[in-house]
Amino acid sequence: MRDWTLGSITYQVFVDGKLLHESPVLRQGEAWFINVPIPPGSKQIRLVVGDAGDGINCDHGDWGDAGFLVR
Repeated sequence: MRDWTLGSITYQVFVDGKLLHESPVLRQGEAWFINVPIPPGSKQIRLVVGDAGDGINCDHGDWGDAGFLVR
């Protein structure tokens, strides 16, 4: 049986290859609110769920309700 409490992740936001935001290490049941201003003229946004440096065992991350606000 797996011990799901071992899971740990980070969320990262890259814009045009540059890291603009990284969450702290998050564990089961924790959430993180991300609000990143996207520079004008940006071409690519990459959303990454990382393994927090300890491997992928029991890790799961979700970008639920991710969206963009255009002004």
